[in-house]
Amino acid sequence: MWGFFKRKKSTKLSKEERIEINTRNKEEILRKSRGLLSNFQFDFEFVSEDLQRVLILDKSSRKIAFIQLSSPEKEPTILALKDVNGLGIYYDFAKIGIERYSFENFGDIYNLEKCASEIDFTTMSTMNSISIYIKYELDYVTEEEIILPFYKKGESLYCYEEKHEELKYIYEFLIRCINEDENLRREESEIKELKSIIEDLYQYKNKELLDNQSPLLKTLLSGLVHDIPYSCEFGRNIFVDIDKLRLSIKGFRMDRLYIECNFEAIESLGNQEIRKLIIQIIELQIQKYGYKEVKLISSQSKLDELEIKNDVSVQEQIVREVIEVYPGFYKESYKSYVYYQETLFIYYDENETYNLKPSNIKWDKNKLSVLEYLIGDQTINVVLVPSNHKIQYYSVENIEEIWRIVVKYTIDNGYYSDYSKETLVASKAYTYKNQVLSIYNVDRPGNLTSDLIDNIKYAFYIYTGQFVNSFDINDNPEKNVNQQDDEENVPLIVTEWIKRIESQPHTLFDVFDFRDINSEIYVFLDHKLYVANLMNFNSENEHQLPKEPWMDNLTKRSLRINYGYLSLGECHFGSYHEKFATSIRQYLIGLDQVQKNQMKPWKQKCMENNTIQTLFERFYQKKVKPFINATYLDDILDDTVDLNDEIETFSQLLMKRNYIEGDEFLVGVFVRECVVESAINDFSETFKRHNGLHFENIANMTLTECLQAFHAVDFASMKNQEDLASFMCFLLQNNKIELDVTYQDLQEKLTEMLVQDGEEQMLQDYESDLLAEDEDEDALSITIEDVDEMDGYQFEEFVAQLFQEMGYKTEVTSSSGDYGIDVIAKRKGLTMGIQAKRYSDKVPNKAVQEVIAGIAFYNLDQGLVITNNYYTKPAQNQAKGTNVLLWDRDMLLQKLREVYGNKLNLDKSE
Repeated sequence: MWGFFKRKKSTKLSKEERIEINTRNKEEILRKSRGLLSNFQFDFEFVSEDLQRVLILDKSSRKIAFIQLSSPEKEPTILALKDVNGLGIYYDFAKIGIERYSFENFGDIYNLEKCASEIDFTTMSTMNSISIYIKYELDYVTEEEIILPFYKKGESLYCYEEKHEELKYIYEFLIRCINEDENLRREESEIKELKSIIEDLYQYKNKELLDNQSPLLKTLLSGLVHDIPYSCEFGRNIFVDIDKLRLSIKGFRMDRLYIECNFEAIESLGNQEIRKLIIQIIELQIQKYGYKEVKLISSQSKLDELEIKNDVSVQEQIVREVIEVYPGFYKESYKSYVYYQETLFIYYDENETYNLKPSNIKWDKNKLSVLEYLIGDQTINVVLVPSNHKIQYYSVENIEEIWRIVVKYTIDNGYYSDYSKETLVASKAYTYKNQVLSIYNVDRPGNLTSDLIDNIKYAFYIYTGQFVNSFDINDNPEKNVNQQDDEENVPLIVTEWIKRIESQPHTLFDVFDFRDINSEIYVFLDHKLYVANLMNFNSENEHQLPKEPWMDNLTKRSLRINYGYLSLGECHFGSYHEKFATSIRQYLIGLDQVQKNQMKPWKQKCMENNTIQTLFERFYQKKVKPFINATYLDDILDDTVDLNDEIETFSQLLMKRNYIEGDEFLVGVFVRECVVESAINDFSETFKRHNGLHFENIANMTLTECLQAFHAVDFASMKNQEDLASFMCFLLQNNKIELDVTYQDLQEKLTEMLVQDGEEQMLQDYESDLLAEDEDEDALSITIEDVDEMDGYQFEEFVAQLFQEMGYKTEVTSSSGDYGIDVIAKRKGLTMGIQAKRYSDKVPNKAVQEVIAGIAFYNLDQGLVITNNYYTKPAQNQAKGTNVLLWDRDMLLQKLREVYGNKLNLDKSE
């Protein structure tokens, strides 16, 4: 009976059953929580361990909702991710997490990826209580905190081992969301700032730009290098290395300027809208120069083929570019222009008078480089005419009528002597064939001056659209016709003159007809050049043809092209013509090979004959070396250094002693080349002796590695032309570079490569410094201003310390009886004596003399004078040709930068 009232024993739920119940409860809690939120997406949901707190995240709106079920009267707390000031994990009485002030970004303070991985299983598994916390400020005054219980030892359904991965995931996910939000907010801020910059640029454009004017392209060419990289602003947080965009003019079409751009340089800016806005800013910044429209395009993009007659904007731009550089043209006299049958007629004030040359009719990219962007490889004819001129081309069939019109135009638009005008008015024309205009009834051909002839040719083109390359003047038209060579239209007397030249002994011979360029015929015979000017040639006057060569010292180096100008030997031409330059260049290349073949036996004989070798060595050491440095190589070859008499005497010695037999001119060339070869070897060895530690593996080094090594050398500077020239000799000697025409051109090319390599190295160093761990704040930092404040003894100690930082072992000598040497520095077998001169004025040559004495006394390899100032000219001259190097303030500042890096303050005086 009593057993009936006995309590029924309760059934204990299994862990799986409790987990199932807990899961259902969580689902119900989440369902209720979702009902409390409107316009909210549920990308992440978390219910606390005690089932009283819920956290929901909407990634699209970047908001968090916190619901506290234990206080149903409270509305859900809605937070924007940007309002979160702290996130982390409490475990017992400790915590890990990230915190910031409201004006900071977590990403600027923490490595968020690293923080997300800081949850350590070993540490956490021993904890009794673990919670997730979120701190925030809504009113910028009071900080609030959300606590989400996660695990409580003895009460949780799961052991920590089962909860660890969940905790890690939640923490990493929340940090990742915050990081993404910060990146998006940063991008939104950057986009807003970029749009504001664009708005300002548009206001400038609408206010300042002229609708009928575009600037000169050469102005923009300079601006792309010197202005645009510094004037383009992209806000506070976006850095764009404009130099890496490699902006350059691609072309000009229909009022639009196309700029080539390396878009890969901004690919690292992941947001496409930001990239587009940056491109737009650059376009607008370039537009400020005065262009109606600017478009950045890739280097692979091709512009449509231009038809000049169909693009008025290109015509207008050509006119602006041409009148800017047109010889003697007064820009204010410009009126307008007309494009007629492939020719631009530029009208000028009829009250002006110009001496116009036919050589200034044809324009292309070789004559004016910016035309490459306007017309590419095309040629355009440009003529200047008074504003009252009526444009019309006449047929050359009626040559007599055309001649009458041309003569009248020439006289009306120029100033000539009465004699010239009388001769011109009396003359008549009878044929125009193959660009040769034949005239007769010329009483005094000498009255037709070169300026007058040029103006006649110019006028002939204006009225016919045809060029006159040369005139044939004869009183008997029939006789003149019979004396013409029909094949090439060269006067018979000129043909016979060419044949007489060709009959001379020679190895190489060529004739170039440049009458269409400068009315001349060039006849090349080995190293000689004969020139016949047919501008005012009279077929009956044979004495006008030269009997002696115009030049008799041609080599491959004779032709020079610098900045669009051409020179042949000592003759400089006012303009560049591709046909002229190419023809002569090809001949000189062939001549160079002939001359090398002729000199081969001499080189072989020099190698085999000890006497000749000794003579060359003594000649270089005694007669050449004391008077040159590494920058003199071109001068030696071009006879522009004061060694001509010595080289001529030595050449005569070689020939008269029968050491070398050959043409006197070529022997002189051979001697000069041997001298330059000796000089290159000499300066190369000097460079190696001073800086060889950086080039110990020169045989296996690439050119790029050599450039990088030069930046690291202790005793050479890019600012010093002699150092650069010596480095060039070193590279030539070790077959790292090759000579094309001149050593000066090669040195300039080498300088450009060093500058580019130096800029890249500087960026790498800068990047490395930013990424490096912070160093000890007490680390040594020396500025040039600190050096200026030192006394003499402190400066000596500083120099010793500087060289220790550079890898040398140093010793400061005693102050008395030091024989001009304050510091002795040693490294890898090199022993150097240094004199330290902290001066408030320029250092005199006495310092150099003292170091020379000190080198001998201490038996040193090298001497060096270092100052915080500069050197007098006598001191610089004294050091030349000795084993003493000079470091001035600039070189010292460079070494301070290299040794002490970004801790260095720049010299304020610079």
